[in-house]
Amino acid sequence: KAKAACETCRARKTKCDAKRPECSACASRGSKCEYDIDPDITRYTSLKRRYQDLEQEHTELLDVLDMLRSRSEDDAFSILQRIRTSTDIRATISFIKEGDLLAQ
Repeated sequence: KAKAACETCRARKTKCDAKRPECSACASRGSKCEYDIDPDITRYTSLKRRYQDLEQEHTELLDVLDMLRSRSEDDAFSILQRIRTSTDIRATISFIKEGDLLAQ
C-alpha cells in the first residue's frame, strides 16, 4: 500500500502506487507527478506534524498579542517594529520573551 498518493492522483481521485520520482499512473498519462510530503511518512503523520506546528505558532502569536496588550505603549511599539523588520518570527518571539528587546 502506498504511503501517500501524488498530488495529481489525489486530485483525480485515482489509485496511486506512489513510485518516485513518478508514479505509474502519471507516467502512463504523461502527467506531472509531484508529492507534497516525505516518502517515508504517511499523510496522517504529515498532517499531525503540521497540526502541531500550527498549534505552536498559534500559542506564540497569542503570547505576542498578550505582550502587546500588557506592555506600555513604547514597549508595544518597539515589539511591533521588531516584528515588522524580522524575517524569522520565531526567533523574534523568543528574543522578545527573553526581554532582550526591552533591555536595549
